[in-house]
Amino acid sequence: MNRKPILWLLPLFILALAFAGCGDEVVADLQQYLSQHDPLAQEQSDILAAYNKVVKSPDDDFVKALNEDIIPQFTKLNKDIKAVKVTTDELKAVHAVWIEASDTHLKALETLRDGVEKKDQKKLEEGNKLLAEGNKLDEDYQKKLVELAAKHNFKLTIY
Repeated sequence: MNRKPILWLLPLFILALAFAGCGDEVVADLQQYLSQHDPLAQEQSDILAAYNKVVKSPDDDFVKALNEDIIPQFTKLNKDIKAVKVTTDELKAVHAVWIEASDTHLKALETLRDGVEKKDQKKLEEGNKLLAEGNKLDEDYQKKLVELAAKHNFKLTIY
């Protein structure tokens, strides 16, 4: 007689253990993601800071900085951002915004360089517009990342 109640409770106990043992997949993905994200975000910030230092330089110095340092560094960064491993659909959607922001920033830098080299005002305007779009996308990405973390009760310390 004592066995029946125990056998009846056994499936509930196993379910309880299963749910208790299953962590939030998004939280696990966020933890892994941030270990890749943080150095890349710092690199992005450093490259854009370098851009801001040379943007008002004479044309030749500006183009040289873009060609020799900023664009090659941002091209590598863009590739590295695209290589970040993400497993959950929710985080993949957020990460896609960062990829779009990075693509837009890279296109902006290349367009600005071309505009200065060719003394093409329309290209310069297009480059500045793309740069603003990239900045907006980056802000959207950061907001979405914070929202996703909050949704899963994960405390972010980066933003």
